[in-house]
Amino acid sequence: PGIIIRQLDVANAYINEDMKRKVLCRLPPGYTIVWIDRGAGKFTFRRLAPGEKQPRFALPLRKALYGGMECGRIFWEAWVSWHLSDGFQIIHEERCYLCKRSADGCFIKLGFHVDDNLIVALGTEFYRAYLARLKSKFDVEEGPLEEHLGVLYTLDLPHGVCQIAQPAQVQKVLKLFGHENCKATPFPMITGPAPCMADCEEPYDGEWDMQGFVGHLTWLHQCCRPDVGQVLKILSRHTVNFGKRHVELAKHILRYLKGTATLGLTYRTGYPLYFQIFTDASHASCVDTRRSILSLVVKLGGNTVYWKVSFTSIVSHSSTESELMALDVGATVSEALRWLLEAIGGPVQGTICVFVDNNGTISLASNPVQSGRNMHIHARYFYVRDLVYDSQISVLHLDTELQLADVGCTFKGGPSFIRLRAYLMECARIVHDE
Repeated sequence: PGIIIRQLDVANAYINEDMKRKVLCRLPPGYTIVWIDRGAGKFTFRRLAPGEKQPRFALPLRKALYGGMECGRIFWEAWVSWHLSDGFQIIHEERCYLCKRSADGCFIKLGFHVDDNLIVALGTEFYRAYLARLKSKFDVEEGPLEEHLGVLYTLDLPHGVCQIAQPAQVQKVLKLFGHENCKATPFPMITGPAPCMADCEEPYDGEWDMQGFVGHLTWLHQCCRPDVGQVLKILSRHTVNFGKRHVELAKHILRYLKGTATLGLTYRTGYPLYFQIFTDASHASCVDTRRSILSLVVKLGGNTVYWKVSFTSIVSHSSTESELMALDVGATVSEALRWLLEAIGGPVQGTICVFVDNNGTISLASNPVQSGRNMHIHARYFYVRDLVYDSQISVLHLDTELQLADVGCTFKGGPSFIRLRAYLMECARIVHDE
């Protein structure tokens, strides 16, 4: 009760600050300057007269502008410095998070990306006073949280529900690639084997911006669409050299997005705020490199808060080794998220449960005795043993039919995909009962 959730944008953010290094800019083509006060650096522009040559000199840039090499850092330093002077604190784990607390229990927690800010606060007067001080330095636009960085937020605070989706971004991608009127499909992957390098031999008869498509799909995936991670990882290897079948997969994804334009993540309150981590891998699934795809999903209080899909850096010799590599990623992420959650005021985590569906992996991760059959496995992938020994994590077996990390690395059949996608996108947790 009393929680304030707002969004805040800084208008003309970069030009609030002066440049720190000398950058020279040429005059606009077709113009010259008329000095008003050369000593004070005051001048105005005028068009060149007929036959007049373009002046061959430049002027120093005073204010930071978008696109400059160091302008983002200049604004970050100014934004953070002002907040620190106002009594906010910054944490080591996340340098774009600021927090301020009052003696009577009020607080303001601020997360920002460049000049776009998301704010959670308690105490109306405490927040209004902060906003008044902020506006004396920066030109800001503030309002209720509805859309932030292209993500649509639908809040139902009385029932403790938050839904986030990107319908506008999906429609933009569909229109950009000429599929706004296409027929929808319920699954993101096409039938048959996944496209590979051999499919590049059959070129696509037409124009297709694969780099642009992968960029748009990456943005959707990293914001609120973990269900497209597997197909994104496949196409990411063929942004320049691709063939007809790769374009067929891209168009199939567009048809999937058409039917799921409003699909997103749903967050709910009520479950205890502890982490549950799911890891999985598809062994040697890339036919070109024989590398495996690793998939990781992290839930906090049943809500999906982190996901990752990546290729292994080396070729694994077995499915157990692939799963151990995925578990290693999950173990390192668990420690980073543990530190971050505690640093921003969340509950202290005990032993974090990590769920895998491979018994051999559980044995390797939990057994301190090294088997001779596993001498080929790199020592770095046994970092998880130390965490298990210190009771930082507990590796537990989970049936494949419940392993929601499968969505990111293995194409599941129709009913399985729909079921696992619901676990992934909705609020759901594993209740482990002996």
